[in-house]
Amino acid sequence: MLKALLPIALAVSAIPALANPIVSRAVPAGFSMQVPFLTSRLHRCPASSVTYVLNAAGSAFSIVFSEFSAEAGPGASAGSDTKTCTLNLGMNIPAGYRFSLEAVDSRGFYHLESQVKASRKFTYSFSGSTGTGTTSSEVSGPLQGDFAHIDAFEDAGPSPCGGSTTLNLVSRISVDNTANTSGIGFIAIDTIDSNAALDTRFRWEAC
Repeated sequence: MLKALLPIALAVSAIPALANPIVSRAVPAGFSMQVPFLTSRLHRCPASSVTYVLNAAGSAFSIVFSEFSAEAGPGASAGSDTKTCTLNLGMNIPAGYRFSLEAVDSRGFYHLESQVKASRKFTYSFSGSTGTGTTSSEVSGPLQGDFAHIDAFEDAGPSPCGGSTTLNLVSRISVDNTANTSGIGFIAIDTIDSNAALDTRFRWEAC
């Protein structure tokens, strides 16, 4: 149907927050992520469809998807209206520091006919911690073209203080055409060009 609009990407960067005086303005020395320990799971997000690239400093990475899009409408296959992907990211946090995810900046593409809705939801947690951060947004058609949205996480939970942990990041995209069952909708976080990405901002603080 709209498959020519693939593929998809996420670019995640460690970016310090600027408002809180206890928040570090630079990524602390010793912070790193272990790309070989990343895994992907859940509905229609096979590990073979995800590629990871870590920068030389270990402070930022890109996640490139080849199968992460959602669509609804005539001709769409069953279950294609919702896609969920969980990424488990191994991290080493310097002693005396912890961080939370401040916001997510998502860029991509949608095609939504009249009364067709598309939504994005991002949730994260850390292994060994009880807090969870969530953000979500929804748009309704008619709309077509690239999108760029910044959504702040609510109830953001910090990582453990220092040591090794796993960041569990859940990304969910969906299309709903129940208000117009003949309408077509498609959403993707897309890498057709270098401007398409999803940036996650890390908020560092002393602990």
